Amino acid sequence: MKYTTGRDTNGNKTVKVKCGSSNAFSIQTNHNCPETHSNGITEATAKEVYSYVEKCGTDRQKNLLDIQIFEYPLFWKDEEIDTGNDRQDAVYLRNEYNIAYNGGVSIGTRRRV
Repeated sequence: MKYTTGRDTNGNKTVKVKCGSSNAFSIQTNHNCPETHSNGITEATAKEVYSYVEKCGTDRQKNLLDIQIFEYPLFWKDEEIDTGNDRQDAVYLRNEYNIAYNGGVSIGTRRRV
């Protein structure tokens, strides 16, 4: 993994993440990687990038960083009706569907996508 700092077309500071021979991707550092934004590439950069990608990254970025991608299925009357991207999302969706369906919606066991 190789990290370099730079700026995007709007002048915002970025950290560019290069994983092997794959195309690199960039993350704006302001608020997303605050220590890297202030101090440049440090020991904290890898942790900040990983944390950002885990929460907000695309599936491609997660795969590049080898982050496990899971989903949480939602069921109503033994039929899968939707999936949540994480546990918090699944709980929110369950509550919304319970209002719409007058209850009975459950969250299944998480599964790898």
